[in-house]
Amino acid sequence: MNDQLLPLTEDDRGFFSFWNETVYGMIWAALLGRHGSTFDCLYQQTGARDAACYAAWCRAVPPSVSSLEDYMVRFEKALRFCVNCDIPVMRLDSGIDMEPLSDEEYRIRFDCLIRNWRSAARLAGKMGITLVLESEPPMWINRPSEVLAAVQAVNEPNFRLLFDASHAYLQSVKGACQTGEKEILPGGILEYIHMMGPYIGYVHMVDTDGNLSATDSAGTSVHLPLGEGILDFDAIIETLWPYAGHLPFWSLDFYDCHDAERTGIESLRFLREKVAKHEKIRTIRWQPGSVCTSL
Repeated sequence: MNDQLLPLTEDDRGFFSFWNETVYGMIWAALLGRHGSTFDCLYQQTGARDAACYAAWCRAVPPSVSSLEDYMVRFEKALRFCVNCDIPVMRLDSGIDMEPLSDEEYRIRFDCLIRNWRSAARLAGKMGITLVLESEPPMWINRPSEVLAAVQAVNEPNFRLLFDASHAYLQSVKGACQTGEKEILPGGILEYIHMMGPYIGYVHMVDTDGNLSATDSAGTSVHLPLGEGILDFDAIIETLWPYAGHLPFWSLDFYDCHDAERTGIESLRFLREKVAKHEKIRTIRWQPGSVCTSL
């Protein structure tokens, strides 16, 4: 991706230490590798080629209420991490919980959000990094129309959406955590996919029981191994495929799931059977810590 590493600053030492302590396998299995290469998993705590960097720092400098200078200082640290570890995708979020806002407060926050994200996207684009927005129910920007409006407002080719099946269901079917009148899509998660499809740049495959987590401090969507929840993956994959079937890989997201290595293997097999209906996969070989595919 990049032929030259970026110089590190003294502050980066603490940032990398944070990653070594906290990256423990939330997104750990690459599914659709189209180049015959091995994708290293984040829980190995190594340079995760063709994986995604999880930007937990968004909480420290929420892009909707932070100055451009403050936001970009923290963003550039994450960008150096991506470039030096050869990670082509960085996940972002709004960094702030849902709360009722007046029309004026909403406008000010939204303008700040777009300004910061657009600047970040332009800098990341120079380094060949794609940014993907993951919208979670408890966080601001959690209505389908808001998510779409944000990506369209940033209007940069490397600023895309992260489709997470659990979040998409709770947002489109239940309107979870939305303030005021809930925005429910009549077509549910499938309508959500069609709505967001042209902007999807990364995929989290995960099941859910349709509830918010009672064990996770953030109160986000319940994450379950594939086949253990209520989602119809035949319909989801059939709908998602025209928009995301071209991506180099999909990820299994086992945030807050126990025994992820065992359930990951089982979920990979489950998903392989579903995907095989839409694209013939000749070989998928499992190795602890990686998934290698040949097409």
